[in-house]
Amino acid sequence: MTLEIVIGNRVRMSALGAERCPSLVGKLGTVVGGSVYNNSVSVRFDGNKSSVTLHQSYLEVVSPHEPDPGSIGNPPSGISNTKN
Repeated sequence: MTLEIVIGNRVRMSALGAERCPSLVGKLGTVVGGSVYNNSVSVRFDGNKSSVTLHQSYLEVVSPHEPDPGSIGNPPSGISNTKN
């Protein structure tokens, strides 16, 4: 089942989007608006100041219960997993 993409959804790149826009792979973003183009939305990716317009087929909705892929098993910078 594919979730409808609406303003406020958290999204990431789909397989097609990753193929077409490899620089955006692994980033999470928020849908912030529609677009003048059919089937496209404006997305602001985390850490970016501005939004980008992408076709909806390039995006997939992230479940609100799914953790941020950057936080899985990776401690914050400056913190080590090893004991001294």
